[in-house]
Order: sequence, then C-alpha cells, then structure tokens
Amino acid sequence: MFKFDKKNGMHLFSVFLIVGACVFMLASFAFVQHQARETAQVLIDESLKVKFVAIERYVFEFLKLHEQRLERITSHPAVKGATLDGVSSPEAFADQLAKVKSTGAHADVNIYDFSGGLIYQEKTLPQVVNEYIASGVENNTLMEGVSYSLFKCNERDFLLLTSPIVYNGYAEGLGILVTPLDESHFFESLGTDNMHWFGIAQDRLNWQMTPPNTWQVAKFPIEGTELSLLYSVSPQLVADAESNLTKSLFWGMAIATSITLVVMFIFGRKVLVSPFRALAESEHQLYEQSVELKAREAESAQLARVVKYMRDAVVFTDLETRIIWVNGAFERLTGYSQAEMMGKRPSEILQGENTDQETTRKIRDAIDRRASGFFELLNYNKNGQPYWIEIALTPLYTKEGEVEGFMAVERDITQRVELEASLKVKAVEAEAANIAKSQFLAAMSHELRTPMNGILGVGELLGNTSLNPEQQEYVDTFISAGQHMLNVLNDILDFSKIEAGKLELEQANFQLKDLVVRLERLYQPLCLDKHLEFKCEYCHY
Repeated sequence: MFKFDKKNGMHLFSVFLIVGACVFMLASFAFVQHQARETAQVLIDESLKVKFVAIERYVFEFLKLHEQRLERITSHPAVKGATLDGVSSPEAFADQLAKVKSTGAHADVNIYDFSGGLIYQEKTLPQVVNEYIASGVENNTLMEGVSYSLFKCNERDFLLLTSPIVYNGYAEGLGILVTPLDESHFFESLGTDNMHWFGIAQDRLNWQMTPPNTWQVAKFPIEGTELSLLYSVSPQLVADAESNLTKSLFWGMAIATSITLVVMFIFGRKVLVSPFRALAESEHQLYEQSVELKAREAESAQLARVVKYMRDAVVFTDLETRIIWVNGAFERLTGYSQAEMMGKRPSEILQGENTDQETTRKIRDAIDRRASGFFELLNYNKNGQPYWIEIALTPLYTKEGEVEGFMAVERDITQRVELEASLKVKAVEAEAANIAKSQFLAAMSHELRTPMNGILGVGELLGNTSLNPEQQEYVDTFISAGQHMLNVLNDILDFSKIEAGKLELEQANFQLKDLVVRLERLYQPLCLDKHLEFKCEYCHY
C-alpha cells in the first residue's frame, strides 16, 4: 500500500506534478471554453465573409446581365426612333422589341419621353413606382445613367432597371426593363440553408426580403450598389461549433497533459534540481546584465546625442592619435567630413606654417605621458584659412584602467584671439597718445606761465597807481582773471603730476565770499555784453 512521506523529495515532486496538472486542467478548461466560443464565432465569421463575397459577386453578375439586356434595347434604332417620333403601331414595335430581348427570363419594357410621358408600355407599374420614375425624370437623376430598384407588386418581387435613351449625345427618353424575381432560384443563390439566411434590401422603395424565421437579422451595405445584404445565423450553429471545439480541445489538452506528466515524472529527478537551479541563476545574471546593458546603452545614446549636437568640436582618436570619430561641429569648423578624417592624425591635416611648434610639442608630450592637458593652437581649415582653437585633451580608459585612446574637445577662439591682439595694439596707441598729450600740456603750461606772470606783475603795478574807484575795480578784475588763468595752468600741470604719480594734495582755508566775488567780476561783463542776467548768491552760516 502506497504511503505518502512528506520528507521524500520524490513524493513531494509527484504531489507537485499532480496538483500542478489539476490546476492546469481547471484553468485550461475555463480558457478552452472561452477560446472555443470565440474561435467558433471567428470560424463562422470567416465562413460568412466567403459567402458575402460570393453573394456580392452573384448580385453584381445578376444586375450586370440585366443592364446589358436594357443597354441592347435602349441603343436599338427602333427604340431611339420611337422615343423621338412616338410609336404608331404598338404590335409592330412589340415584335421589334421581341427580337432585341434576349431569350431566358421574361422581361417587360416601358419607354418614356424626356418629359416623363409614356410612349410605350408592356408592364403596368404600381403608383409608388410611377411617382419614382416621374420624379427621377423631372430632376434628371434617372437621365444620367443606369439605375435599378426592387419593388413588390401583387405579392411578387420585381427588378426595375432604368437607362436613358441617348441620341446625338443627349438623353431624349427613358427606357425601363421590368423582370420578375424567381424566388426559388434567386433566394437559393444567396446561400440560404437551415443554419443561414441571406436576403437583399433596398431603402429606395421600402423593399426587403423577409426572413422565414425569428433569428436576429443584421444588415450590411453592398459596396458599389444601393443594396444592402441581410443575413441571420441560427444560434444553434454557434452552440454546436463551440461544443465540438470544446470537446476536441479538451481531449487534446488532456492527452498532452498526461504525456507531459509521464515525461516529467521519468526525467524530473535528473533534470529538475541542479540544472534548473543553475539555469535560474544564469537567467538571473543574464537579466541583471541585460538591465545594466540597457542602462549603459541608454546612457551611451544620450552621451552620443550630446556629443553629436554640441557646439564644441569633439575628436576621438586611438593610441596612435589616428582619428576614429568626429562630431558635426568638427566638420563645420574644419571643413573636412568624418570620412575624410578617418584614420588620419589631426596634426598632419590641420596644422600649418604658423602653428606654434612649442605648443605642438607640449601636446605630443601630454599624449606620450597619457595625461590630460589644456592648450591653445593655430590650425588651418580645408580652405586654408587659419583659426585658433582651445583644446581640452583627455585620455580614455577601459574597464581595466588601460588607456585606449584620447578625446579632444576643441572650441573656436579665433574672435577672442583677434580681439586680444587688437586690444594690445590699441593699448599701445593709447599709451603713446597719452604720453604725447602729457608732454604737450606740460610744455604749453610752462610756455603760458611766463607771459602770464608778466601780465599779473604789470596789473599789480597798475593797481598801486592813483586810480579812481571804477578804474580800481577794472584793475582788480584784470588781476583776478589773470590769477584764475594761472590757476588753470597750475591745474594742467597737476594732470601731468597725476599721470606721473607725483601729485600732492594741499589743505588750505579759503573765503567763499571772495570766490563768489571773483566769479561775479569775471563773468558779469561777459553776460552784460550778451544781455544775459548773471547773479551769484551765497549763504553765510
């Protein structure tokens, strides 16, 4: 007798298989049942699509056949003549039409003139059909091409085709072909059986085929026509298909599950424990590596986009400084494409006669030492035009810490270098001009002080003579103006002392009143000559 041992790994493995199989069967049965329902519906829908295509083809062929019959009638000279001149002998005209009509299904012909008046009639039509014809002739909808309609008369279904009768490019009348629909033949051709029903409907004259059962009817328009396809499916068809699929899938699933259990039981002891554990560990490592790889790829892609679209030129080289990649900014700066620079050294292509050899030696030394560096260098583009760049050289390392190449980030500093050179020239020019100005001011001030001292001496001598008050005031003004001029000359000399760094400030008391009086005496006569008011005021605290 079998006894379960919970410490026995094989027993536990067997229970695991049995429980797993039961759960699998239950879950699979629910899924199979649902899938069988959907699959049955899909199979029925696919079958309907094939039938829809066949039905549409049959309807098109059916209508085309009758269109050809009507075309032969409306294009016949006798019909055109009857449209223009009328029918003098209906019997003779009927004999002519009988020759034009094809053998087979019975058809009646009616002919109308361009105003809708009846010229010849073989079939009496219901009032609603006559109103439709009159309205179509009046608004020219029936005079523009072939149309077809379905209607019921005396409990029978008929097909009505209309076509304009054209003479010399103008529609002079309307031809009508009326043919009964043979229900036993026409309906069976639509594919109706004990599980399916198909029919035709047209909204124009409120005509449609009536299903012989209470099944739900769906309606779909037939493309390229004014007809709609009616169909209904027996609910029993879906139920039978679902049941058959469910049984088939269930037995197939049961057999597959049994075979799987047997195989797993036989080989599970050898292949389940260690191999699957190693496989799980490998999968886990692979997953971690894939996550890390994706993160690195995303980071690399982001960095690649940054490097590709950054404004500074970027160059990657190998250990021999041969170019392996450049970005778009490098191509725009140098004029060379990446294909032209691949495998070449930048120094061989970009450096020229005015490139500083000392700087290139420093760059070469940094490369040999596998060190980073910052340099400014003059290069030449593809057109031979020089430009200055600022180079940031950085070695690139592998995971093991070995140098595998170099990256150089280059920035165009041509404008800055040219501006610095221009500023140096202007600074030298400004310094020379400033020295000349100082020398000129110093010389002029010395030259002016001598005659000014003589003028002031004569003024003081004149002030010591006998003068009336008005004359004394003029002399005082004269002396004050001369002293002011002397002070201005002294100030000019002070500018020279300031530039030489030898100016010494002197602190001294002065009377504000005396300063105001001197200003008034100096500028009052000038303002009076120009009829200007000049007034000085000061406050004493």
